[in-house]
Amino acid sequence: IVVGVLNTKTSRNRDQTPPFMQTETDDPKSPFGEADHFLKFLEEEIIPKIDSNYRINGYKTLTGHSRGGLFVLYSLIKKPSLFDARFCYSTPVWRFDDLMIKKTIDFLRTQKPKKTFLFLSAGDDETTNIVGGFNRLSLELKNFQKNIAFYNYLTPLANHQQNPIVATPKALYQWGEYLKTNSIKN
Repeated sequence: IVVGVLNTKTSRNRDQTPPFMQTETDDPKSPFGEADHFLKFLEEEIIPKIDSNYRINGYKTLTGHSRGGLFVLYSLIKKPSLFDARFCYSTPVWRFDDLMIKKTIDFLRTQKPKKTFLFLSAGDDETTNIVGGFNRLSLELKNFQKNIAFYNYLTPLANHQQNPIVATPKALYQWGEYLKTNSIKN
């Protein structure tokens, strides 16, 4: 079952930006994000509605592209057990001096979340900020393989818009391989 939540550019910027980050990097007066409210909405309204109305297998996966990837990483540090797998495509983790990288690594250093799956990708034809942030986060995450099943993929010849389209089959393949050897659910 695939669930998408429709939103406008205004609510997307607000809802997918973590509350410790401003919504815009080039506007010092921009508001802080409200991803905490959006995550609560998913946890308390959307997921229970799906669980009660459809036959599900118990696995929950969250996927996000660009700013949506910030939301996916935020869900890891705020509600690590809410999802079994997370896919982040072209995530701007470089914003505000690598703040999302720092928050993610601090969380993994201080918490012992249940083993979870994380797939990161960026297109090799994206901005230096996106690719650089992807590389820095990937390098840091390699130190936490006991807490997180981490896979990264620099998508050949892909730009920002192409990356999630091209990388999704790779993400699903890696998730399937992970499930073969790591039973998450009983």
